[in-house]
Amino acid sequence: MIAYKESGIKWLGKIPAHWEVARVKDIFYLFKDISYIENPTVLSLTRDGVKVRDMSNLKGQFAENYNNYNKVKVGDLLLNVMDLYSGANCNVSQVDGVISPAYANLRQHKECYPKYFDYYFKMQYISKAFQAAGKGVSYEHRWTLTSEVLLNYPIPLPPLEEQKKIADFLDEKCKKIDDFVTKQAKFIELLKEQKQVLINQATTKGLDKSTELKDSHIPHLGKIPTHWEVVRLKNIAKFNRGLNITKENLKDDGVYCISYGEIHSKYPFIVNPKNHKLKCVENEYLNTNINSMLYKGDFIFADTSEDIEGSGNFTLYDGEDEAFAGYHTIIVRVDKNIFYPKFLAYEFDSKTYRNKIQSLVSGVKVFSITQAILRETEVWIPPLEEQKKIAKYLDDKCEKIDKAINNITKQISLIQEYKTSLIDTTTKGMLKELK
Repeated sequence: MIAYKESGIKWLGKIPAHWEVARVKDIFYLFKDISYIENPTVLSLTRDGVKVRDMSNLKGQFAENYNNYNKVKVGDLLLNVMDLYSGANCNVSQVDGVISPAYANLRQHKECYPKYFDYYFKMQYISKAFQAAGKGVSYEHRWTLTSEVLLNYPIPLPPLEEQKKIADFLDEKCKKIDDFVTKQAKFIELLKEQKQVLINQATTKGLDKSTELKDSHIPHLGKIPTHWEVVRLKNIAKFNRGLNITKENLKDDGVYCISYGEIHSKYPFIVNPKNHKLKCVENEYLNTNINSMLYKGDFIFADTSEDIEGSGNFTLYDGEDEAFAGYHTIIVRVDKNIFYPKFLAYEFDSKTYRNKIQSLVSGVKVFSITQAILRETEVWIPPLEEQKKIAKYLDDKCEKIDKAINNITKQISLIQEYKTSLIDTTTKGMLKELK
């Protein structure tokens, strides 16, 4: 039977009676030793561990030189104290090298098992305890932890052998959980690929495999059914821009507004105020910005993306309520006598159309899509009744795939919650399974 005592720290609660409560500075010191090594092994701190940086990969930020980087040796515990909210948090280095001085390098001056404290500190990030001790402009903007606060931060201190036992136990359990999550994530990617193949096949070849095909004379499109037509989007659609506003203009009440952030993350493909929670703008925009209003069947494209894959992201407005397209958006209104909106949504979402869009956008860190690019893209048009049949077919197929993806996502979320709980209870000595 384990006896417990109050730790004296409100958020830590009870700990085993034979444990101590210490401060970080009692076990570690902040190691700072500027490197002057030529061609050093440059390290990066990630959530998956301390990695050797591939200096041949041009992605990301690079320093002009690494003379001011701190030395790191195996066993050092590295923490990201400059971005407590979203940055890579902490890990024990398994390799010697150098790392940015922005990271805190905790090196032990009293014998300990650093991996145990790595798990403990991970919980401080997850539970936002570090954020509560930090300071900054906002949680989203470089919320930081000072050296003084870190060194005086309280830590539970089990005996050395127990530290190792806890860390080894968590290593084994967390590896099994991480392996499961990795497999499930790969399965989700396979389902997404299957969905994309279905969409691409149905929207470029139709549902009848015996249909005779013809050359579309569009290289990225290839052959299409002989009774389909190909036109440029500018010939069957009208274009407008969303409101020239910022986030500060968005309210909880007023006229619904759909901005590019919601297209990228919350409501891609289709949006309806009855099903989706949207921000609003003041009613006065109804009198001054009629061209930015949306009608059922309109498409809203995000005009910028942080990566090439997001170029061409859009949503179809399927609501009856008054609504506006927001900042960084392009409105595309098609002739509904020619296109069934839901079919065109699948066409816009097809790999064939997206590849074309992505070949035309420009940018380095931000990729921009313009009205000119959209106007000149080709769209292919089946008869209206055939469009409806294809859309219905894809609705049924995609709904099943989306349900499967949602179920797997829920499983991942639940097991990650279990992992968090396991780390929390184990690092506090509350898990009897160890005994």
